[in-house]
Amino acid sequence: MSVEKAQIKMSTAHEIGARLDDVLEATERDALRIEGGVEWIARAVVLAATAQKRVEVDVDSGKMDLETAKLVKDAIGRLGADLSKLGAQAGAELHGTRGKAAGLNAAVAVAKQAFEVEKAKAEAITRAEAAEAADELAKAAGALPDPAAEPRRVTGRRPGPSMKAKRGKRDG
Repeated sequence: MSVEKAQIKMSTAHEIGARLDDVLEATERDALRIEGGVEWIARAVVLAATAQKRVEVDVDSGKMDLETAKLVKDAIGRLGADLSKLGAQAGAELHGTRGKAAGLNAAVAVAKQAFEVEKAKAEAITRAEAAEAADELAKAAGALPDPAAEPRRVTGRRPGPSMKAKRGKRDG
């Protein structure tokens, strides 16, 4: 693998990660918006229940007749039920949005890991090429290679014959 290929893969992983991160941020904003909606819907349900109790108090105090109170309580009851259904739907949507955010977090982590792997490969190739160039300079200057240097992996070549094959040639 060449450094250019590793850099292209790094760039691709970075771009994918950045786009996923943008989608993740938008999803988290949506989750916060939905969470706020769920909270306000729950408050509205409580207010509807409170309004029904006030109607009963108004009937008891004589401010409202029974027929009107019945109609108002029915309307408030329907409103409370509709608000409860809406709250349940918003809660389910919030749960789905949080799941989507968790999936996007995992995808961003995978893209970051791919970037780091390619970065490590590019750095290893660069180090190997630098060591090879240093050896070439040392050979050109007539110096012996440093035996303490870490062994390099030679790319683009097949491994030599096995030990068994070498012994067979030598002995046979």
